[in-house]
Amino acid sequence: MVNVHKIVPENYEDFKKRHGGDNESVVVDHIRFFKDGASATEGPRGNSWTEPPENPSSLLSAQRQFLDVKLKQEIEDFDKFYKECQTQVQHHQKFPAYCPPPPANAKEQLERGKKRIVKLRGELTTIDEDIAKTPEAKEKREKADTVAKQREQVSKQWKEILEVSID
Repeated sequence: MVNVHKIVPENYEDFKKRHGGDNESVVVDHIRFFKDGASATEGPRGNSWTEPPENPSSLLSAQRQFLDVKLKQEIEDFDKFYKECQTQVQHHQKFPAYCPPPPANAKEQLERGKKRIVKLRGELTTIDEDIAKTPEAKEKREKADTVAKQREQVSKQWKEILEVSID
């Protein structure tokens, strides 16, 4: 007897769950970036998705992209809430009968936001260090060093040329 396996295509919701769902992703311009490096395009005509890159350097770059966007969003949210609290205090001081104060747990919310930001900054630093160790990054540094040495050599040569005159 032959075993026949039915291939069932994965739907978008299952893909999202498998890569951490909404909690482990950020959306920018209809593109959802997942923490593990996967990505998806969400649009009115449907969704398409891509698994995390297999190449270690590309994977690190994809993960960095997620962290960068997530950090920017967290900072934006923190700043927005901080300013809302500040405005709320000012309005409450002027018009206590009409404007409530900030939420009672505003400080705790801000501290949790700060903690998330510090954590993301640490993760970003770690991934940048990992990216710097990749063969592609080393090759890029070596090329930059070579170009810098060539420029220095040409500059030195030009100074020597300028010293020659026929007065």
